[in-house]
Amino acid sequence: MDGTGYIPLGSAAALCCVSPATLRNWFRRAGLPVRWSRGESSLARKDLKGCLQSRGLPVPEELEPWPRLLIVEDDEAVSRLLERVLADLWPRAVIRTASDGLEGALELLDFRPDLLLADLGLPGMSGLELCRMAQSRRELSRTRVLVLTGLNDELTNGQALEGGAHEFLAKPFTPDEVVRSVLRILGPV
Repeated sequence: MDGTGYIPLGSAAALCCVSPATLRNWFRRAGLPVRWSRGESSLARKDLKGCLQSRGLPVPEELEPWPRLLIVEDDEAVSRLLERVLADLWPRAVIRTASDGLEGALELLDFRPDLLLADLGLPGMSGLELCRMAQSRRELSRTRVLVLTGLNDELTNGQALEGGAHEFLAKPFTPDEVVRSVLRILGPV
């Protein structure tokens, strides 16, 4: 898949477990364009997803928007800052927020984000419990965790890492620190 949101027809067919001819026919019947570029046919990722959904077929994870980010933070100002920083970094990202641990747990299970940013000191369910949930559930195996904490001490940071966090970020933090941490966890844009 290239950075323009297109996927080669052959790769798309392999993802969908059908032949390229079948996929081309599906697109033709739906009136969707097939792009010809650099000697090969390619499909818009969003069109492929819509085509599969209209046929009642499952959508492979590779076609979902990337990244999917979940912010679980009870301080509304911090949550808005994180959302703004991440949207600037990845304009096409899908970002959800939750303001307490229980709401965060429900979002975590429903949304299955690529990255969970969780405050340790949440009402209802702690960020550490969310880390453990992400680490222990098979359907969350792709989810990475960035813990946000106002307690920047070895014990707290060690517990977070043992609980499944990939990294921790001490409050107060700058937007640049958020970007560096997120890129270390998920890789370059």
